[in-house]
Amino acid sequence: MDELDAIKTKMDNIIQLVADSGISIDSVKDELKRLEERKITVQNCIQGIRMEGDAAAISEEIIIGLINKSKEFVKVRNISECRGFIGNYVEGITVYRDKVTIKFKIAVPDEDNNTLNPMIIEYDLDELKARYKKAV
Repeated sequence: MDELDAIKTKMDNIIQLVADSGISIDSVKDELKRLEERKITVQNCIQGIRMEGDAAAISEEIIIGLINKSKEFVKVRNISECRGFIGNYVEGITVYRDKVTIKFKIAVPDEDNNTLNPMIIEYDLDELKARYKKAV
């Protein structure tokens, strides 16, 4: 709810700034579009959480929907939105001489002791270089 209110306030401030200063609407169109997309994403997330009830956790379907929406931002190269969702999902990335470790904010169950722990994934650096060689 706080993020949704903040997005609405930013949008209102931008509109007021444009009206007061005479700045061309074209110069702020991209920012308004990004905020509108984020607003819709947050509203959908809030609606999904409300539908699940106060005591229920976010469902697998909601998470899959959000991840699929994130994939679309990558496909269309919406850099500002990509930065936002990376910050929402990733706690940190550590690059070593031979591997890369990604620590996510998402907690997963540990079957050994029935606790929730942050998801951590490690990749071999040589494997990553080979996989994404054409992308560079």
